[in-house]
Amino acid sequence: MGQWKFHTPNGVTDLLPAGCRNKRQIEQSVRLMFEQRGYQEIETPSMEFFDVYAANTGAVPQEELFKFFDEQGRI
Repeated sequence: MGQWKFHTPNGVTDLLPAGCRNKRQIEQSVRLMFEQRGYQEIETPSMEFFDVYAANTGAVPQEELFKFFDEQGRI
């Protein structure tokens, strides 16, 4: 893992302050537009248990999943 210490995984990126401000402004505009049309915001988990995707349904290839391990090495 040492060689990847300063790299982000494929599909994600760091945002610097100017990019963060721009993203927040866009999010706020979109949020306001949806609220004005009667939609309500929901929030879903950022992570799921591995078992949800381990069934090999084909939705997400297992090799493309990010896995987190506890101190005992369990997923």
